[in-house]
Amino acid sequence: MNELDYLMHYLKFGLFWQAFPADQPSSPPENLLSHTEELDSWYMYSRKERRSPAAKPSANHHAKVEALLDCLGSKAVPGRLNAALAILDIDSKPRRKVVELLAQLPRRSQLDGRKHDASLVFTQEEPSGLTVMSCPPRDGKALPDVLVRYCTLKKYQMRADRWAGFGCWAGPREPVQCVFVLTGAWEHDEDLEQIVGELPSAGAAGDFDGRLEA
Repeated sequence: MNELDYLMHYLKFGLFWQAFPADQPSSPPENLLSHTEELDSWYMYSRKERRSPAAKPSANHHAKVEALLDCLGSKAVPGRLNAALAILDIDSKPRRKVVELLAQLPRRSQLDGRKHDASLVFTQEEPSGLTVMSCPPRDGKALPDVLVRYCTLKKYQMRADRWAGFGCWAGPREPVQCVFVLTGAWEHDEDLEQIVGELPSAGAAGDFDGRLEA
């Protein structure tokens, strides 16, 4: 099969294949048929080898997910590419959950004047997670430092190799105001061990905040 079939499958459906039970010894082979007709049509039209117009294929994202990716792509800030990849590396359902949190948490912070956060954990070959944190607008300047410290603890607590942080507050038009991604293999740290032991989620294995994602 052609590599372009994988590309077009990603644009149409993503690259998340059907899950099989853990006790099944092996999954059947995935039969990927041709998906390049739309790409061929657009390419031929762009080369004037085809008269009828054909649109350029693009990814089929939820509107708010696309707005978040566009926002990350337009900001010349460190970490924006890794933050976008952290979104694209997860399936469509948790992607929508992220943008919902980016809309809900700032409203809560605006109403009660407090910080709010929610984290998602992904059990993949390389464990990863992300945190969305909001604050009232008056605390926006301090939010990046607070978010980095909190995500450092969450990455350590969940023994993850990658953890993304998205910070937001009510007011700006953009869905997110600060982003970063922490990477690196998990290593034992006595100081972090003591701190995470005092977190409210300490002792709750795996699905520590009710948002475990496969």
